[in-house]
Amino acid sequence: MKQTFFLLFLMSIAFLTSCSKHSEYKIVDYFTDSTDRGKFVFLFVETDTIIQSEILDWTKEFKSNDTIMRVAHDSILHVLISYFYIPKEYDEIPEEQAVILREKYKNPEITNKLLLAKKGAVYTGFSKITEGMPFPKDTVILTSVFVPKKGYKAIDILKQRDDND
Repeated sequence: MKQTFFLLFLMSIAFLTSCSKHSEYKIVDYFTDSTDRGKFVFLFVETDTIIQSEILDWTKEFKSNDTIMRVAHDSILHVLISYFYIPKEYDEIPEEQAVILREKYKNPEITNKLLLAKKGAVYTGFSKITEGMPFPKDTVILTSVFVPKKGYKAIDILKQRDDND
């Protein structure tokens, strides 16, 4: 029930954001990882263009309005890592990279579940920073990104990867 509510909330935010005059953004996959030291949120976001300033604006809005970034104690670090890519502008992973992934994760199937988005961006940012703690600014790096193929969830791929390490 909680995940259904969250998914509806994410879809609402994505819809409202897509109504703007700027780039459109659609969260297609996400997962969280929480420990006593912090909460990490990972998003996979489809967009129609990769523009650094607009990605920074969108993620700032997302962090301020989204419930997933909230935790019980403000002293806990919140980290948002988002992978942005343009749908249909991705390819199968080149064999050279596929070999490296298969060797690293000891799982030959991992490359069958991923695509390579050559024109992508990775956003890294923080939320609820405790006063006086030095953290880097939110950043967007233009790079290629691995994204789950349709029908696969990032968290399931990671679990399978971790089970085979």
